[in-house]
Amino acid sequence: MFVAIFLLIVLGSGFIAERVFSLISRRKQGNAISIGMAFSLLVFIADTIGMYLLKNVTSLAKLAANFNLAVFTSKYAFLSILAGIILASVFGIAARVLSRSKSRRSETCE
Repeated sequence: MFVAIFLLIVLGSGFIAERVFSLISRRKQGNAISIGMAFSLLVFIADTIGMYLLKNVTSLAKLAANFNLAVFTSKYAFLSILAGIILASVFGIAARVLSRSKSRRSETCE
């Protein structure tokens, strides 16, 4: 049960982050599944670092023990979604700025 909940939280937050990224960057192209999986990986890395630094979770057994608490699971899900939205916003703004500067450079060369 622990693995299913963990995967749903990480994958769900990654695909929410993908939607935020596509809205901010205004990109119509790209594979939503691969972008969602990339954000899921980034959210997982951010969550793992946060758990290590804040909760001193150093093993999978400690993580499973924390997931047995219903309060922790809801907090973890909320923080995962929040981390995904923040990452997607940063990368979406960066993609938008880079695409504008790229289009301006191509206009000045012509």
